[in-house]
Amino acid sequence: ECVELRDMLFHLSRLPVFSGEFAKAFAHDLDALVCLKKLKYFYNLPMGTVSACLAKLAQRYTSKEDCKTWEKYMFAVYDNQELCVKGIFRFIALASKSASQYKSHADSLEKLDPHGVYPTSIYRQCYATTLSNEDASKIESVMSTTITTSIKIKTGLLKKESPELRDIYKPLGRCVAVIDRQVDGIYGKQIEDYFKAHNISLVKLVYGAMEKDKDISSVEKILIDFKRAGVARCEPVLIVGGGVITDLGGFASALYHRNTPYVMLCTSIVSGIDAGPSPRTCADGYGYKNIYGAYHPPVVTLTDRAFF
Repeated sequence: ECVELRDMLFHLSRLPVFSGEFAKAFAHDLDALVCLKKLKYFYNLPMGTVSACLAKLAQRYTSKEDCKTWEKYMFAVYDNQELCVKGIFRFIALASKSASQYKSHADSLEKLDPHGVYPTSIYRQCYATTLSNEDASKIESVMSTTITTSIKIKTGLLKKESPELRDIYKPLGRCVAVIDRQVDGIYGKQIEDYFKAHNISLVKLVYGAMEKDKDISSVEKILIDFKRAGVARCEPVLIVGGGVITDLGGFASALYHRNTPYVMLCTSIVSGIDAGPSPRTCADGYGYKNIYGAYHPPVVTLTDRAFF
């Protein structure tokens, strides 16, 4: 019911958060920039994501006392799984006295910036300029897609106290993870323990990721498993491993639902500095190297130096 918070969300939903100008305005605080880019689409976010973003912003722009209050609020949402995964617009419609104002703003946003209400993805925006002659027998168009991505270099991402993966997957209620078989043999238990500690369901999809496995047939296997797991179009898949699984899992994500987001947890130097943050995803086939592929970067790349 906070008017100031409501006005902030309304204002943010109208801003071009993917623009270079907006990014430069927050060059001094990249963590705040990440939160603001997400909150633009607050109508489509689960309560857990909204509460986590607000708690992080509170760390930067409020008193220590208020910061503790927002953190306490975030964990209260996290502890209520049903509330945590619930879309905020549905929650407002059912529980807020300001429901009519949120509905009115959403209606106006449909005309000003439809992406703000109905994004196909909160990680990208599409633009186009379309021209035609008088009878529309000739049409010319210039189209573009802007993609947002985050890269973080950390140590100890699988420690229970690390919030990076928790804050991504807790609001989703689960994590579907594509894992290099060699990595699973070494770190599989640690990965399972991390998600279990945060009460997040983990679906592990484990594959061979040697150079001989980098074939289009491996991509097909991943796509079939995505369908069996019921991966949603807006659900970031977690890919864990080195360069080969990065290429295979990233390419499968590009094909699945035509553009499924993914988070890359890099366990090798190659994936951490090259294949992981790179938009180039690919697979071999018929004796040709990288003959299939797509430009599809991860929405978040996490490089953990503890793996090296």
